[in-house]
Amino acid sequence: MKLPILTTVLVAAAISTGQGRLQEEPLIIIDQGLGMGLDKEDGSLYEMDKLVAQRGTGLFVKTDLEWDVAADSTMTVSGNGQEWIFPAADYHEEWELIEYTDPELNQWQPGEYLITVKLKDVEYEREVCFQDMKNIRILAVPVTACYSGEIVRLKQLDDSLDDFTRKVYPLGSEDLEWNLYEGEKGIQTLENESADLDTVRGRYNIWRILSAMKKDDYDLVVGFVPKNMRSGKEAEERTLTGFTFGKGTVVISLEDTSPEVTVAHEIGHCYNLGDEYANGTFCLAYNMVPYGMEGKDAQDPLKIVSGNCPYIKGGLGNTMQGTGTIIFKEQYAYDSMTNELIDREMTSLMGLSGYCADEYWCTTDIWNTMYSALAP
Repeated sequence: MKLPILTTVLVAAAISTGQGRLQEEPLIIIDQGLGMGLDKEDGSLYEMDKLVAQRGTGLFVKTDLEWDVAADSTMTVSGNGQEWIFPAADYHEEWELIEYTDPELNQWQPGEYLITVKLKDVEYEREVCFQDMKNIRILAVPVTACYSGEIVRLKQLDDSLDDFTRKVYPLGSEDLEWNLYEGEKGIQTLENESADLDTVRGRYNIWRILSAMKKDDYDLVVGFVPKNMRSGKEAEERTLTGFTFGKGTVVISLEDTSPEVTVAHEIGHCYNLGDEYANGTFCLAYNMVPYGMEGKDAQDPLKIVSGNCPYIKGGLGNTMQGTGTIIFKEQYAYDSMTNELIDREMTSLMGLSGYCADEYWCTTDIWNTMYSALAP
């Protein structure tokens, strides 16, 4: 069942229900990051169905039944020769969602399952399939390097830099292999002038050295440097937060407001995701940009393209909101690591950097593109 996006925020006010009487058929929502996808053809919302095995999963039903009537409802999950029954655990009044999630049993083995929800005397069913994903193998390399002749040393990396990527991409709990560099003291030291991060030549040399570590062992090498960089020797301010000279190897500044988001952003580029900010490099076939936004075509950089879907709304790009596609509250963003619904509007992780990590999330296109790339 689909919900018109322009009216979902008015559902609670527009529908009048008598106690125990359903006005709309319930939606069974299986939530691993986004519960509802946005259909670009008509702007409606639909239940996301690209599901991942061994990933934190929220179980919900959207219904206009009042809680005192629905509190004794149950959700039954049947599959792989087993059956589990979950009683209603909570009610999110703002969204009219009954929650059945059990934090102790919220990761599912690969296979097909039948979800049955009993509300009063009526049963509703939905068939779903949880799919194993390919691993993403990353080598994370702390880099001590030179900035205009000054050596800036980097200590060990924060061990949570990979958490955001795990939350926003369709990955099982063991599908992201985050490998820390095991060289001398766990840090790659590049102190000579040929590796000066404030010059294009220096950045290229660092990228080349890191790229040589990739071989066949990793899908991506991520180098982390301690500070932002000047775009060139003549630049007064350090505004460059990361760089790459080709897929497979990127360098990210830990001075960036949210380097954990930049990690996910750069991984996305490796799987054909494009930018979602004005004058960026777009891959419209993989992730549509906000309506009217212009940038370069990834396949033909001399060609200017723009977002052509009126249902894809962009953030304001001001001090409070990012530039990428808006993820609406009615899409039920879900943190699969904390088992919590996210009660705010967010913008795409492929948008412009510079905001706190709480501003960013995956869009429908991002999730579906990554799912297609990672499904065996």
